[in-house]
Amino acid sequence: MAIYAIGDVQGCCDQLERLLANLHIDPDRDELWFVGDLVNRGPRSLDTLRLVRSLGRQATVVLGNHDIHLIALAFGNRTRARDQELADVLDAPDGRELVDWLRQQPLAHYRPELNTLMVHAGVPPQWDPVLTIKLAREVEQALRGPHCAGYIRDLYGELPARWSPDLAGQDRLRFITNCLTRMRYFEADGTLSALPESVMASAAVDFVIRGEGEVAMSLLAEALSKGSGYDAIPGLVFRNRDGTIQSNSAARMQDLDDYPLPATGLINQKFYSRKNGASTVIVASRGCPMKCSYC
Repeated sequence: MAIYAIGDVQGCCDQLERLLANLHIDPDRDELWFVGDLVNRGPRSLDTLRLVRSLGRQATVVLGNHDIHLIALAFGNRTRARDQELADVLDAPDGRELVDWLRQQPLAHYRPELNTLMVHAGVPPQWDPVLTIKLAREVEQALRGPHCAGYIRDLYGELPARWSPDLAGQDRLRFITNCLTRMRYFEADGTLSALPESVMASAAVDFVIRGEGEVAMSLLAEALSKGSGYDAIPGLVFRNRDGTIQSNSAARMQDLDDYPLPATGLINQKFYSRKNGASTVIVASRGCPMKCSYC
């Protein structure tokens, strides 16, 4: 049996079809895990939804922020919508059916026998996998229930920015949603943030890398070993000697095939462990060049 985790498809159905053809999936044994954001950006969001839905129980899907945004559009929340955004899905004869199918998908998937938790964005350090699933279920009930429109109406917002078990109502649902589908950073005091500059406000943080990190991380390691400057490192956010924050423009890799496969054999599994079991974190998406207002 093999499990294939597939990152943000975002409407790129041509590429997804080629990937599935190359994997030679055994429908009786293999599993496909989709790590959220099935729609948007690409030209074939409608076909992507139809394809993934047709996979049935072979596919496990968790929702991402773009998927949640599609549901919001379907329920009339256009607070952060662009003109004709995802119109191909919303205007399709089976559009409502596909949105209702999307509403039934979870925000988190946990396989304890594999010691593996899958979410689209991230998990606060105060949550363990069991609590994460429990909290995700609260949002899922809101999405699937008769009061979905009320949840969607007040969906967008940056507050509350810190977890507390005492959070209630829409504030609680919004924080859970933001963590599982939008989260980028946590500040040292536990505050949820999507801005690298705010993370740098903590004295405990020396550097942030925006965008793709492979080249930047290598250049940063070289600069640290040689004691050289950081101005030429793409995507690096750092402090100048006068204390000001400098944010370099992020670079984008044009051809992902130029990257070698991860050297997983170099990972010390004894160091990266959870509950006495080996653990490896896989980032399955490449980031996004868009500037969606709701992301």
